Amino acid sequence: MAAKIEITIDGNAVSVEKDSFLLKAIENLGIKLPTLCNHKDLTPAGVCRLCVCEVDVRGKKKLVTSCNYPVRENITVQTASDTVVRHRKVVAEMYLGRWPNVPIIQKMAKMSGVTESRFQSDLTDENLKACVLCGRCVRGCREFAQEKSLILPARGSNVMSVCRFPWWIPTVSDAPHVPMSVPPVRVRSSMISMIPKIPR
Repeated sequence: MAAKIEITIDGNAVSVEKDSFLLKAIENLGIKLPTLCNHKDLTPAGVCRLCVCEVDVRGKKKLVTSCNYPVRENITVQTASDTVVRHRKVVAEMYLGRWPNVPIIQKMAKMSGVTESRFQSDLTDENLKACVLCGRCVRGCREFAQEKSLILPARGSNVMSVCRFPWWIPTVSDAPHVPMSVPPVRVRSSMISMIPKIPR
């Protein structure tokens, strides 16, 4: 039986299993945090940075992504401290500036207290179905289909989700936000049944 650890979340004392992830304990208290990259059937990655919390470990405070932060000792957690709220708002505002019309981005921004963005630029994509680079398709392909067909190459503003093999045929209708020089994401029919549906 897994060892139990006592932690405090927003003033509430709770007992959680050692090495369990912090986000689960937070959600069990009924506290809703915005998350973009997290999914219950995928290994947490902490990519989107929206689920960030402030953790006090032996008197030292730090910001952590709660989805992939394993609880291993007594900690005090704040899910909505001034530092957390400021961080979350800036991150949400950046997402909203990049993908202003994508429903899940609008929802996460609203949860973070953001309704408009200062960060619109040449990278802003007005497409309602734009890829928001959450990485869930990549992890789903790797963890369920046991394939490494999908990747997120490059860094920063150049990152995009693409396939690694030539048997994907790029089409503008499938991925209008991806340059035609790079093949867009396309999953083989034999793989579809192996990957669970990941609802937005």
